[in-house]
Amino acid sequence: MFPAFCRICANEAQLRRELKDSMGYCSVNPNFLPILTSIHLAALNRGIPGRGTRDIRLALMGPLAGVGDSLVQFCLAPVFSTIGAAMAQEGLILGPVVFLLGMNGLLLAMKLSSEKVGYRLGASLAERLKGSMDPLSGAARMVGAAVIAGLAANCVDLRLDLALAGVQGEVLEVQGFLDMLLPGALPVAYMGILFYLIRKRKWGTHSLVAMTLVLGVLLKTAGILL
Repeated sequence: MFPAFCRICANEAQLRRELKDSMGYCSVNPNFLPILTSIHLAALNRGIPGRGTRDIRLALMGPLAGVGDSLVQFCLAPVFSTIGAAMAQEGLILGPVVFLLGMNGLLLAMKLSSEKVGYRLGASLAERLKGSMDPLSGAARMVGAAVIAGLAANCVDLRLDLALAGVQGEVLEVQGFLDMLLPGALPVAYMGILFYLIRKRKWGTHSLVAMTLVLGVLLKTAGILL
């Protein structure tokens, strides 16, 4: 995006600001990435800085990642690999050629078409919502937070291996009680701690990974975590 920034930005100060605002975390299928970059550039070209559309792009990141990965890895790749493997088993040299050319050609077409879609969305947002980006960004931020919280609850495996003895000899499993009271509370709480360390304490990803690794080993060794 650097060449586009150089053409759009009026001065070096704006260029530095846009470059800094664009250096954020982005995890999305690469074939749908042009949608996000085109929204960014189309809105910037119409006077809306990248910071104004950042929350919208973050909210779209999760759905585009899921749709893109499912479409490419579990739909297109198996189809073309099956066709290519069947042709190769018959002794046809065109088997790998069909797989490589067909798969890469279709992915290229997806990238080009998604770029057009992103440009139209960015231009539409800039024209219609230029004076009311804050409410839309706030709504997008809420959607993004809900998606991240849902991913944390379903993908982060954090369970306690603690039990409390009752007065009459009964044993209460803490994890089972938490699952009944607040399912997924521990993963979401830990993600909240990581978010606090990133936003407020300015921790880097390497520090967070190291802290998670050390805590996991220590708490597992102490018998606190499953």
